[in-house]
Amino acid sequence: MDDWSKEFWQAIDDAILAVDRVFTGVATTLETAVDDLLMEVATNVESTVADVQKIIVSELDENVPEWREWLDGDDDLFPDMEEFNHHTEFYDVYPVFPSAENNPACIGCRNYHGQVYNGNILVCGMHPSGWEDEKCPDWESN
Repeated sequence: MDDWSKEFWQAIDDAILAVDRVFTGVATTLETAVDDLLMEVATNVESTVADVQKIIVSELDENVPEWREWLDGDDDLFPDMEEFNHHTEFYDVYPVFPSAENNPACIGCRNYHGQVYNGNILVCGMHPSGWEDEKCPDWESN
């Protein structure tokens, strides 16, 4: 009886090894197939993109001959953009800290924002221009 149980468990071990070999073979085959498919897709995408680029350039050359000059900067497509890009008020943002002279009611307040935007200070959300007296009713400690 002892030999029968050893043979049974040996048969189970052999079956497990056979199934493992099958799954390993299938996994290897699938991995190779997926890699090949991805390589082909990548090659086709590169080829398609190159074809589309050629078509676009051809169409632009035919229908908008000055497009290359525009890219070179010889022609100003957006003349107002130069003024917009050099407008300092869009970049004029800086902090201002409360002091005895400027917004004394805001010293140590957690609501204080203190940023200057285009020359206008935003003191806080409750009092955008600041508080006149020395005691602000919305003052909260940091």
